[in-house]
Amino acid sequence: MNNKKIVILDTCATAPNDISKDAIMQMGNLAIYDRMPLEFIAERIGGVNIVISSKAEIDRGL
Repeated sequence: MNNKKIVILDTCATAPNDISKDAIMQMGNLAIYDRMPLEFIAERIGGVNIVISSKAEIDRGL
């Protein structure tokens, strides 16, 4: 397995089969969050190599 840190921020905004979590887990260490309030986004993506998001707003400030 790869050492990459991967996070999915908002699975609540995707259909159950939209994302192949098994395939992503083969790429590295995966953390999954159903919902991501704005005030927690910076904390959740710090030190992460790959961020997957559908609705969570990520700007240059983060």
